[in-house]
Amino acid sequence: MANMRGNDPLGTTGTTTGTTGTSGAGGMGQTASSAAQSVKEQAGALADRARDAASNVTDRVRDAASNVGQRASDMASSLTSSAQDMASSAAHCARDMASTVEHRAEDMVADLTQLIRRYPMQSVLAGLGVGFLMAQVFRSRE
Repeated sequence: MANMRGNDPLGTTGTTTGTTGTSGAGGMGQTASSAAQSVKEQAGALADRARDAASNVTDRVRDAASNVGQRASDMASSLTSSAQDMASSAAHCARDMASTVEHRAEDMVADLTQLIRRYPMQSVLAGLGVGFLMAQVFRSRE
């Protein structure tokens, strides 16, 4: 017949005495207590590591947010400066253009005045002719 002892190679299963059982239970209690203490210590160490990691992540996120904020501020400052430069340039160009138009108009008036002084009779006749034509144009529209 087969060996009924199972996995116990020494055949000591079921052969414990009362005194061994009592001291074995006390030893197991100490082992369980020290194992529980070890688990508590490991859990505390793990909690400390998790706190440190969370603190590091928080610091990194705070630094990254600060960097993003600083970069956004720098870009806004740069854009503001560029916009001011462009507005200043546009205003300068507009002033130059107005000055050029003003000088050309003054030159045209001076040339026309000189022409009228040089040819007064022809200027009066030209003015009368232009006036007559304008009167014809406005009369025909009515």
